[in-house]
Amino acid sequence: MHPIVRSPGTGKFRKGYGFSIEEIKKANLTVGEAKKIGIQIDKRRRTSYDENVKKILEIVEEYKAVQIQKPKKEKTPIDQLPSISKTHLEKLKAEGIESIEMLATLDPEVLSKTIRIRKPTAEKLVRAAREFIKNKKA
Repeated sequence: MHPIVRSPGTGKFRKGYGFSIEEIKKANLTVGEAKKIGIQIDKRRRTSYDENVKKILEIVEEYKAVQIQKPKKEKTPIDQLPSISKTHLEKLKAEGIESIEMLATLDPEVLSKTIRIRKPTAEKLVRAAREFIKNKKA
């Protein structure tokens, strides 16, 4: 969505490159927030039009609506991993590893040192978690 600007030569309204910083401030946004949302900014512009501020507010509302609709990734509880013993399960939970997805991202060597288990056992747990996720997607 482009702002409406007045052409300096003819004085006619035309489609502009980006919104002015003043318009962004009037919409209660920072420049960083505007960039994050995807609003184009024209730092050379000094004018501010109410129509453009309304457009910015519409863009922000659309952005917020899309953000709410995004489903969060469901995390599978670690106790659903079939090949895990109660002892290892308790050690993992004590270290804050609550989901199979979190376990799958860990390095087996770091895991073995963190929960004090043998490295082959840690490799087996991480591999099982990765296979579980792979099978879940398929």
